[in-house]
Amino acid sequence: MLLFSDNQIHPSGQSQVSSLNFPYGIPANLASPEGGGQPGFVLQEAATLLETARQTLKCSVRDSKQDTAQHRATMLQREGKRQRLERLFGWRLSAYYQRLRVYYRRWRHRLSLRSAAWGGLFENASYAAWVREEERRLGSAADYSARIAALSLQPTVSILLAVRAPHLPWLEESIASILAQFYPHWELWLGDVNSPVSTRSVLEQYQDRDARIKVVPFPSSTDAARVLNRALTLATGEFIGLLAQHDTLAPHALYEVVRCLQDNQGDLLYSDEDTIAATGQRSAPFCKPDWSPDLCLSSLYACRFSVYHKHVVEVVGGFRSAYAESVDYDLLLRCSERNERIIHVSRILYHKRQLVLRQAQHERFAELSEGMSTSTDPVALSPSTVLRTGLSKGARIQQLLGVTHASAKQAVSDALNRREAVATVEDGPIPCTFRIRRRVPGSPLVSIIIPTRDRLNLLRRCLQSIEARTAYRHYEILVIDNGSREPRTLSYLASLPYQVIQDNGPFNFARLNNRAATLARGEHLLFLNNDVEVLTPEWLEALLEHSQRQQVGAVGTQLLYADGTIQHAGIVLGVRGVAGHAHKYLPAKNEGYFAFPHLIRNYSAVTAACLMIRKAVYEEVGGMDEHLAVTFNDVDLCLRLRARGYLVVYTPYARLYHHESRSRWYQPPRAEEVQYMLDRWGTLLAHDPYYNPHLTLEREDFSFDPYRARSVLRDE
Repeated sequence: MLLFSDNQIHPSGQSQVSSLNFPYGIPANLASPEGGGQPGFVLQEAATLLETARQTLKCSVRDSKQDTAQHRATMLQREGKRQRLERLFGWRLSAYYQRLRVYYRRWRHRLSLRSAAWGGLFENASYAAWVREEERRLGSAADYSARIAALSLQPTVSILLAVRAPHLPWLEESIASILAQFYPHWELWLGDVNSPVSTRSVLEQYQDRDARIKVVPFPSSTDAARVLNRALTLATGEFIGLLAQHDTLAPHALYEVVRCLQDNQGDLLYSDEDTIAATGQRSAPFCKPDWSPDLCLSSLYACRFSVYHKHVVEVVGGFRSAYAESVDYDLLLRCSERNERIIHVSRILYHKRQLVLRQAQHERFAELSEGMSTSTDPVALSPSTVLRTGLSKGARIQQLLGVTHASAKQAVSDALNRREAVATVEDGPIPCTFRIRRRVPGSPLVSIIIPTRDRLNLLRRCLQSIEARTAYRHYEILVIDNGSREPRTLSYLASLPYQVIQDNGPFNFARLNNRAATLARGEHLLFLNNDVEVLTPEWLEALLEHSQRQQVGAVGTQLLYADGTIQHAGIVLGVRGVAGHAHKYLPAKNEGYFAFPHLIRNYSAVTAACLMIRKAVYEEVGGMDEHLAVTFNDVDLCLRLRARGYLVVYTPYARLYHHESRSRWYQPPRAEEVQYMLDRWGTLLAHDPYYNPHLTLEREDFSFDPYRARSVLRDE
């Protein structure tokens, strides 16, 4: 778990109908059937749940030194294996082996995507097994009493739940999950939004049985915001939690939230989540990054489970009726503008009710690779789908989804106006995702720096793609030649209308770029490999719109292999050692992990194969570290930017081909550079704030890792 602000970092299938979990913006009553269900009473079930629940092992601040040592040992073991191969077979055969490993991993990933239906079953089975293990490790509420008594801060948490035409069995599950909380200091405010008599009767029964449950009737109103504001006024808790009807909380949810408040006095907290089916089976874990301001503008990722300091909610004006089904997102945006103390509770504490929708949603990503389409037409439901979900009137579901998207989009637009950002909001790749397109004032000069050596075909293709496909024309190109010998390459360099810098020293990527940066005239520097090829005409503007932001240090792009799979969509620390490229080998047409490859978001680092940075900022941090001649110089640069409070931004709207490492023979990371990074950044490499401790470090696909998840559950 990390606590940080926007400018600080503290290391501390093709089936006809299939399950599609919308990660963003499903309305609270989207799963509501028309007419509800039997008004059964489940207090007895809640008591049973309370007695039979298992206690999660307390996961407070992890032992960073121990984790770092383990991470370093794994890294050095891999490096030792590579060195033994070199001693046995020589460098070139070892390099062939490393190249074969790359192709093996790429084809393994492709085959796994072709068998996605089977893979999904195995993945769900793996997560279901972990859920069972987690439940076994849960203790009784009595086991938590000593831990709760030891907490120095024990605030009351007021849970607000708006009730609108609910499916009563699911609503009662929601209420039962509050009654089953291990942490006892809570109150539940049920905002009755013009519910039928049968529903109101059930709510009153709960109110009579437990004094902590209170009903706020609004018989003449259909406005959930008014009901929530009334409940906010009456709530006595220091903190406010939001729960959508039909969703549930894990029994240790409030305890984990309060535990995180002991050392870090946060004003806004949010947790990880998964989905829960009508059968009670949990699946599709959404393991989120820590606070990412750009991802928050791109999606509704931090809305569940959200807890706010009550005073903060009151200061920003509470809930606003104008935002219909997105009142929680609007509140999140307003509160995050006024407070930097935002805590991500990296535990799966919220279980969102699962919906079954058409698989056709995924086909929309085919448009992305062609032209970054931003169509967000709501997904239609077939009659069979409606029956399977227990819902009626599929058109109503479609309409509600459209209303949610429109109101969330308006909330983002208003947020940009409050922040005085000159920008427009465009639809993102799926409903309830967005692109913020910022205006670039004036025409700042961009200096494009391209190191090269021979391989004329690569350099020519790179330059021709820049000249033919770049809409933004105010740029200069600096080609730095690191000892080219082929006569036709030398002849081509001499004929270029661009500045060509000669450097015949040993290859040192950092030194080459540092030298060229001192000669560049542009306000913005763009480091570019000679083995890339421009795809989208707006690529420079898409980079500039973020590079111009004062709080942003570096901006990276989406890079693709020639076969249309992703080579780079951000960098994750600790993956396969020091760092790895996010979503590597994922076909660009695929949604990926909760659409992350297709959303503007923050990362700890991006690759210098295409990286833009303001020249003043580059000089401020001293440029690239020349101790890192071949690898990790870009990662190190970005981490130094983060240490100074700058954000690192990834944008998928600048897209290029990357024919990786074709200008020089493939070389694995050098042992001394690996050790250098471990010595300088070891603690942070083991705990990437823009990744999640439940996700794997063995692959780049953001898959759930039960082994790492167990480490989150281990006792102190």
